[in-house]
Amino acid sequence: MLLAGDMVLRRPTASASSSVPAEIWLCILESATLVPESTHEDELYMPQSGRSKRREDQALRDSLVTKRYIVRVCKSWRELASKFLYQTLVIGRGYTIPSLRDTLVNSQSAAGSSSGSRALGWYTRRLDLCVRGQTHVRDATPYEELEHLAEIIRCLPNLAIFTVDVTTKQYPDTMPASIMHALADTCGSSLQVLHWPDSGSRVGRVLDPKPDEWRMLLGRASSLRALRCSDMLFSSRGYDSHQREMPVLPLLTTLTVSNKVCKEYLGPVHPFPSLRHIRYHDCDSCLPHAWRSLLQLYGDQLKTITLILHHFAADTQGHLDLVRELCPHLETLLVCFRSWSRFTPHLWFPPVPRIALMSAKPNSTTGDCMDMFASLSTMQAEEVHTVKIVHTRDIARLRSQKPEALARGLAKLHGCKFDLLDSDGTALRMREGVDVEDL
Repeated sequence: MLLAGDMVLRRPTASASSSVPAEIWLCILESATLVPESTHEDELYMPQSGRSKRREDQALRDSLVTKRYIVRVCKSWRELASKFLYQTLVIGRGYTIPSLRDTLVNSQSAAGSSSGSRALGWYTRRLDLCVRGQTHVRDATPYEELEHLAEIIRCLPNLAIFTVDVTTKQYPDTMPASIMHALADTCGSSLQVLHWPDSGSRVGRVLDPKPDEWRMLLGRASSLRALRCSDMLFSSRGYDSHQREMPVLPLLTTLTVSNKVCKEYLGPVHPFPSLRHIRYHDCDSCLPHAWRSLLQLYGDQLKTITLILHHFAADTQGHLDLVRELCPHLETLLVCFRSWSRFTPHLWFPPVPRIALMSAKPNSTTGDCMDMFASLSTMQAEEVHTVKIVHTRDIARLRSQKPEALARGLAKLHGCKFDLLDSDGTALRMREGVDVEDL
């Protein structure tokens, strides 16, 4: 220790990080940035009512920000944490695609020239393409951006999750063949989730795969566990009228379809022997024959069904009757209404142990919630043990702002023979003779 006047100068000590083994730092950094549901196919497919898409992804975005800060602390932390930084890639702006391509291609070249090192893309497990409008490279065409994207994908040999949710009309209607082949050639054996939501109702066709290329990709992705294809794939402008059987996907457990594409998953072959969960988007007022045929094909093996009723005149009771008839081993039924007003009284639910209900309306009024309780009190639900309100806001708002309204709503359920849970699984009311510790 040196003295300089009244100031005490101390010799610098060794960095705290240098005394901690690298393996422990890796565990710490991974725990600090982990978002478990971001790489779990069931969580990816669980609709979150009452929140915008951006808020749904907030935990993932916050994790990416934390990772960027961590790699800037010092050189040693950058070396340790870089693989965490590239585990999940979210492309939200088109102008970031060329720089990401350069980083991954250069890393791959450097790793190829040195033994024992891994390229950054080797660690990537998830890629989200969610480009918004007016974010493209100024001096390049959207087609050039997409060719850069194909090069990015070729650097990701262990990619497990690929999602497309693009809302910019500057991209073409169909996904370039180079990207489809990059996915098949580089990631086919590792892909577990393909999530291609339909954006047609918002911006029209954008980057929809061509039917032949879609089937080609599925034929190479034998490890798929969860699948959702854009409804617009079979629109009038891109429809391939030549029916072909779907490739066999032996590990697929979750399939998301709509009334528009049900028929594409039918045929004499049984391509999804492990299917346990179907998520069905209903955009029509009647029950299509293909939906019945799909349940006839797979209903006996299903454990979970999610009904997402978009249409203002959806035949809710018709869907419930169909599930009752064709799905004898169902354990969980989730029904998503456009709003609680579409949850009509006196619905007759099939005999399943667990029911989950949700409203797609972000901000339900107190009156909406009272309608929900009224319909709960009149629904017929034999053999149902628990009913869960999946909406993340409605019950919480009633608890904090309208406790008397919540009490009135729960009073309407007197005599009902099921437990009512909130989105966190906390009991709101219980049937007689059941202790909360038994849940």
